[in-house]
Amino acid sequence: LVNLEKERRQEPWELITDLTVLENAISPNKRQIVLTGSFLSFLFSAFVFFIKNIKYKLIFSSKLIQRYFPSKLIELSINEGKKYIEEIKFISKGSLFDNKKEKIAILQIGFVNDDFCTKILKILKEQIEIKEFVLARSFFELSQFDSLILVSQKGKVSELDFDDLKNKLSIQEVKVIANIF
Repeated sequence: LVNLEKERRQEPWELITDLTVLENAISPNKRQIVLTGSFLSFLFSAFVFFIKNIKYKLIFSSKLIQRYFPSKLIELSINEGKKYIEEIKFISKGSLFDNKKEKIAILQIGFVNDDFCTKILKILKEQIEIKEFVLARSFFELSQFDSLILVSQKGKVSELDFDDLKNKLSIQEVKVIANIF
């Protein structure tokens, strides 16, 4: 017990050399960490985006749509403000819509902005009074119509959607007169 008490009083270690303290503290390079993290995040998100596009076969090109439905393709961009409204008005004056009275369905394919379809419907109704335009909500309604206008948005519709639609339309024999993409 006495030896234990002696050992407790002695300092357990001694410094061999004096401490050297630098004037500037060393710390992690925050800028490098942020840049590396940003770069790795970009690579990861690009990889996920690429895999998602492969898995769901999203369509970004109008050429793919033309392959499914070789009808007239009208490329509009809802991101360009009111420009697409003028384009629809211009198209409605063309030869796409003859003077024959018929019922035309507007069908959304994939995930389409409802406001976009409603505006298209409204403009077509205003510009072409001889035709009856209706926004179709399901495939079952299509047999009531003479013609069909397909509406889709880039990156929000897949090849699987068009495959399914083509199969269903072949059964009902509805004529596709235009694709709005």
